Amino acid sequence: MRFGIIFISFLVVFVAINNIYADEAAISLTDGIVITKDSSSKTTTKMTTEENLQNKLKQTEALKEDPDDEEKEGGIFSFLNFSFFKKDKKITEPEKTESNEDFQARVFRMAEKGDTNALMTLGYMHLYGLNGFDINYRKTFEYYSLAAESGNDIAINNLGSLYYSGIGVKKDVEHAAELFSKASNAGNIDATINLAVIFLSEQGVLHNPQSASLLLKDAAEKSSPVAKYLLGYLYMKGIGVPQNMKKAVENIRFAAEQNYDEAQYMLGYLYLNGWGVMQNYNNAIKYFTRAYNQGNVSAMYELGNMYGSETKIEPDFYKSYVAFNMAAYHGVPDAERRRDVVGKEKLKKDEILQAQAESENFKAEPSELTQYVRSTFGNSLALYIDKSAPVYKAAY
Repeated sequence: MRFGIIFISFLVVFVAINNIYADEAAISLTDGIVITKDSSSKTTTKMTTEENLQNKLKQTEALKEDPDDEEKEGGIFSFLNFSFFKKDKKITEPEKTESNEDFQARVFRMAEKGDTNALMTLGYMHLYGLNGFDINYRKTFEYYSLAAESGNDIAINNLGSLYYSGIGVKKDVEHAAELFSKASNAGNIDATINLAVIFLSEQGVLHNPQSASLLLKDAAEKSSPVAKYLLGYLYMKGIGVPQNMKKAVENIRFAAEQNYDEAQYMLGYLYLNGWGVMQNYNNAIKYFTRAYNQGNVSAMYELGNMYGSETKIEPDFYKSYVAFNMAAYHGVPDAERRRDVVGKEKLKKDEILQAQAESENFKAEPSELTQYVRSTFGNSLALYIDKSAPVYKAAY
């Protein structure tokens, strides 16, 4: 059921008046699909028989993904794409002595008894084709739908992601927003951020930067680096909040120190321009370099500019060539021309050859947080909410 303007109006008032989140977040950036004995885990007491499961699956066999809904760049998994990292929680997998067949039978038995995490595991395995399961988006959708019936906030959030991306079901952004709102109200920080991104990136009745800022403020108070960065960028550009460069720096710095590459790049950009901080070229280079080492393409281009400048710092034309060469490879406009100018006017032939070899041998080392954001939202959060963001749309 579409909820349109009524839902948005309700959410604005509800978020503004109430603290809609639990005292402690239900999930973190490292959440996965787990079968756990933790007494706090939400499971349903409703029995789900194999017959019920099969009937449910047959009902959705006719559902087909709409190829027109696929993202033109990055595929259907370019946004909210279930990037579960194995850190604090272990995704259910076969025991050392357990075959795939025995593992499948065990999970099915648990799912038949209505175990929510087993249902989510089945959805996850069919999403990626793991442990002997075939990739089957319709089954992924059905198992997450069954899991969400228990009220589990992780399942509801993931089901929202399926609706957003049109995986196993016709794409429905409004229903995805409704599900994210429900999971967010249950304390799910990821769902809070997902909903905020929808409010920032969608148009029409779902475009609501003010509501997005309220959601991000709440998630930022729970120390989410993704929320902190997004909120900082909103303050930087004055989107949904009054422009405030000092608050922008404060929030972006937090995410940068948590090793998110775009936050490091953006903090360097603020130091470069002296926005919200004292202009400091050395600090700009420091943060650009941190982002560069993670493979951030925008940082490559900015370092090429800085090292090639004879007015900002002591120039290092060799480093400038290397940075421009990598930025050019990743499609940054004008990087190729700038690289060739530096090579022609400032370097010897053997230096160019050495710089080219260094570029080719460069190995990015993205942090776990950077990997999470890239695989979930793509290579730039800023571009989701602001097409004029000072970042280059180039994938590493």
